Amino acid sequence: MSLMAIAWRNLTNRVLQSFMTIFVVGLAVALALVVVLLSEGVQTGINRAAEPYDLIIGGKGSAQQLVINTVLLQGNPLQNVPFELYEKLQTDPGLTSVVPLGYGDNYRKHKIVGTKAQFFDFRNKPNDPLYFQLGQGRVFRQPFEAVIGAEAAKKLGLTPGQKFNAEHGDEEALPGEEDHDDHEANPYTVVGILKPTDSPADLGIYVDIASYWKIHEHAAPPPGDPTGPNAVTAILVKPKVFPNDLYRVQNQINSGRLTREAQAVIPYNELYNLNQLVGQGQQILSFVAYIAIAMAGATVFLSLYGAIIERRRDLAVLRALGAGQPRVFRIVLIEAGLVAGLGVVFGVALGHLAAWLISLAIRDANAIQVILGFPAQEPFLLLAVLLLGLLAGILPALAAYRTEAARYLAPA
Repeated sequence: MSLMAIAWRNLTNRVLQSFMTIFVVGLAVALALVVVLLSEGVQTGINRAAEPYDLIIGGKGSAQQLVINTVLLQGNPLQNVPFELYEKLQTDPGLTSVVPLGYGDNYRKHKIVGTKAQFFDFRNKPNDPLYFQLGQGRVFRQPFEAVIGAEAAKKLGLTPGQKFNAEHGDEEALPGEEDHDDHEANPYTVVGILKPTDSPADLGIYVDIASYWKIHEHAAPPPGDPTGPNAVTAILVKPKVFPNDLYRVQNQINSGRLTREAQAVIPYNELYNLNQLVGQGQQILSFVAYIAIAMAGATVFLSLYGAIIERRRDLAVLRALGAGQPRVFRIVLIEAGLVAGLGVVFGVALGHLAAWLISLAIRDANAIQVILGFPAQEPFLLLAVLLLGLLAGILPALAAYRTEAARYLAPA
């Protein structure tokens, strides 16, 4: 009989003990893996979310609130920025794109973003494909036409040609609440559905910003521009020369040289800082995961060592039948490897499943898309657990190696 077959038979002879040891190893692996997967997945999701937003200019207040509102489509918008600033930035030769953003309405808790058609022309880099691509229909061409994000279209059941009415504010109106704006008289028509971007943008509803001006009865717009003054909640700009023009405009805004009523923030920086705050909790979880892995190694040791004590007579029989000390040593090490290996397989399956379920909860809670993959450190983590399992089997294997056949075969 092969060494592997003998080791496997030894494990199956004590099914409950072996299962519990494998289960503990799997839980430790799963915990460590979930921490790694979510940490990288959140950061990847943040990078993906921030890609089209080089620089955002918005009202004075919390920079993180501005980014959370415009990029993550969560929370309340800050005050509007002066319309004159939007006009001034349009004449800046160092900017390739200046796009207005308007917030303040929703449809069944999905934010309606007022903007212009050039919003859909953004690329992360000049040679990259468009960040926003149409899956169905076309981009809006006039007020009260809407392009729906992929996830929003799925949740709301909207398709091209359907109509819906906006609700004032950032939350769905409660029954009986009065709406003094002219929302009911101006329904939106869905003209396009975006392809998934794996970002919070998938939850948005995008309309011509002129719709916001008309529905909320802003003052008459300047000649040649339909948006009207005071109708811009934020401004998204793309620099011609990165990062020189980006930092130049940011400094001009934040120093007050262009206006004292706005701030300019780089979304990636704010989201990174936000993730760093969350990362402090991840460090604690990582520490707990390492402790769990160490405890799993101790469990493998105790399980095998206890089994060796119980099976001393069986080992003595093996020795009497001609199995040398090295062969007995290898059998126990193979048992340790099997326990650790099966625990790793179980832990990988459990860890990826748990990370996926948690990522869905994170997405539903704050619109951050957790993009899961296979982190570079995953193979090293799994290899480390396997090696730890084998190390945990060395002392039990030595105990088996030193078993004296004559002592345990002698009659009592």
